[in-house]
Amino acid sequence: MELRPLGRTGVHVRKLCLGTMMFGDWGTKDHDESIKIIHHRGGSRRWIMKSVEDSLRRLGTDYLDLY
Repeated sequence: MELRPLGRTGVHVRKLCLGTMMFGDWGTKDHDESIKIIHHRGGSRRWIMKSVEDSLRRLGTDYLDLY
């Protein structure tokens, strides 16, 4: 897997990753529901931009440091 620098932090991260906050103790433990989340639900540019805009509005800011 290709690694890329995370800004100027000196840390390198994988090019592709999947956030896992919604799985396990803090999220769902249901296997079938997890599979639905993983497969192509809301991963398009349109849904990502909507999610970012909604988050910015809730946070009362107009910029992100890292997404």
